[in-house]
Amino acid sequence: MHNPWFNEFTRTLLLIFTCWLAGMLLGSSSLGIAAGTLAALIKLYYRVFTFYQWFMRDHLDNPPQDSGAIENLSYRGLYLQNRFNKQKKNMERIIKRFQESARAMPDAVIVLNQRNETQWINKAACRLMGLKRKKDLNQTISNLIRYPEFARYLARNDFKYPIQLPSPINKKTRLQAQIVPYGRDSRLLIFRDITQVHNLEKMRRDLIANASHELRTPLTVITGYLETLQEMVTNETKDAINTMLKQARRMESIINDSLLLARLESLQNHKEHGRKPVVIKELVDMICEDAKAVSNGLHTFDVSINPHINLLGNEGELHSAFTNLIQNAVRHTPAASNIKIAWTTRKNKAELTVEDDGPGIPAQHLSRLIERFYRVDTGRSREQGGTGLGLTIVDQIIRHHDGQLHIESQAGKGSRFICEFPAHLILNQAAPKLKIIG
Repeated sequence: MHNPWFNEFTRTLLLIFTCWLAGMLLGSSSLGIAAGTLAALIKLYYRVFTFYQWFMRDHLDNPPQDSGAIENLSYRGLYLQNRFNKQKKNMERIIKRFQESARAMPDAVIVLNQRNETQWINKAACRLMGLKRKKDLNQTISNLIRYPEFARYLARNDFKYPIQLPSPINKKTRLQAQIVPYGRDSRLLIFRDITQVHNLEKMRRDLIANASHELRTPLTVITGYLETLQEMVTNETKDAINTMLKQARRMESIINDSLLLARLESLQNHKEHGRKPVVIKELVDMICEDAKAVSNGLHTFDVSINPHINLLGNEGELHSAFTNLIQNAVRHTPAASNIKIAWTTRKNKAELTVEDDGPGIPAQHLSRLIERFYRVDTGRSREQGGTGLGLTIVDQIIRHHDGQLHIESQAGKGSRFICEFPAHLILNQAAPKLKIIG
């Protein structure tokens, strides 16, 4: 088998052996061996030095005329260079295609490194954000987009949900921003123009709010007259009056919930307004007392609250969300059910958990529970006075606090509702005394 290294070894031994024979003829074999070894080293050094000079060139062509192992190394170097050049050309084509497609996108695309410095900017980013493709390269993105909410979004390092911002060059243009990590250290920052969707959503909210306001006054008049008639009519018609009064009050609850939901949605872009330290233990204890009154002793309550964990938030909104969840557990579970309420931390997040051992919710309904007016059991929910907006309000309030609402349930095995709040809202020290709500 051809082995270049064995051939190199053989040629070296042959050179030393030849010098040894010459030394013996001259009367000094030791001098011959030394001269042969030195000659072999000089020759090897010269060949290696020639190979090194060739190998360190930018483009490997015309390899040194050699034989044996050095020749094999030269051709191996040429092969690796050709393979690298092919891979480089393929990568350049892929990058070029990516850049061409990104340039054609209507959305603003900015490539960031791990230090949030701009590495590439498409044309839409210049148009929507006012960035300069050459001037703003290698700049920290928070210095180019100066919004406190965007800076907090970057620092939070949780990019699961997008945020909304006005365009830096046109405040009437509404943008949705989201970061998508990719590769080892790169991030893709995408801005999408959602002005039309934002305006339509605002029109919808305004319509609901205005309609609810307009309905409130005549409904108040109707309710007032029904309450008066309730005391005046005979027993034969009193049941009809009571039914009308019950439905009028239910309609009033729907209007109030619709107004609350519209207000929460309108404040979504100013969600930090009104955040103050809230003592969760006092708040939950107060809500549980009200829930026990509604239960009238028909349910048992297991309350576990960590008194050292408080929250930075909107006290009134949290009261509304927690009340909805806890009283839902009372209304939608049969007598003798156990309701567990816990407030604790897990994985650097604070969680309020409301769990019951009631009939549970079939799996096909779970993904739609937070939809407006969606009901698992229409007739039963209406009989119990529900408006169909409770969980929608809870979800909006939790999102208002940068958190998430998780719903876990299985038919026949109860339900668990988890309000999860991020670490930056958790307070582990005593907060000011909680103001009692209405």
